[in-house]
Amino acid sequence: MWIQIMPPFSIANIFVFQAAWFSAALLRDQAFWIMVPLLALHFYFTTSRRADLKLVLFLLPLGLLVEMGLILSELVWYESALTLPVWMVLLWVHLIISFNHSLRWLEKVPWIAVAVLGGISGATSYVAGSNFGAMYMAPPEINTLGILAVLWALLILLMSRVAKYNNKRVV
Repeated sequence: MWIQIMPPFSIANIFVFQAAWFSAALLRDQAFWIMVPLLALHFYFTTSRRADLKLVLFLLPLGLLVEMGLILSELVWYESALTLPVWMVLLWVHLIISFNHSLRWLEKVPWIAVAVLGGISGATSYVAGSNFGAMYMAPPEINTLGILAVLWALLILLMSRVAKYNNKRVV
C-alpha cells in the first residue's frame, strides 16, 4: 500500500507550504518577508539540501514558463501586469521542494490518481487565489478552470515523476 506515516520533517513541510501559500494569497508582495525566511529555515534544517536544490533548479524554469504562458495567453493575470510576481516565484520554489518531503508519497501512487489529484488541487488553488484577490482568471471561468485542471494534472504528474527520478540519482 502507498499510504504510510510521514517523517516529522515532511509533516512540518505541509505546514510550511500552507503558510507560504496563504501568505502569498493574502499578503502578495509582502509575503516575501515570510516566504524567504521559511525557505531559509527549510534549507538550514533539511538533510536533503542537494536533492532539494537540484529539483528546484530543474523544475523552477518549467514552473515559471507555465506561469508566463498563462499570463501571455491571458488565462490568468496578476496586478503586476505582464511580469510574474516575486511571491509566485517563491511559491513555485515551496511547491517544488514539497515533492521531496510532504508530497513524496505521490511517488508511490498510480499515475492516474496523481493526475486527478494534481488537476483538482492545481485548479482549485487558482480559484482560491482568485477569491483572495491575489490573481484573476479569464472569463468564462469554467473554461479557464478546465484548462488549468488539465495543465495541473500533467504538471503534478511530471513533477512527481521527476522528483522520484531525482531522489534515486542524488546521493
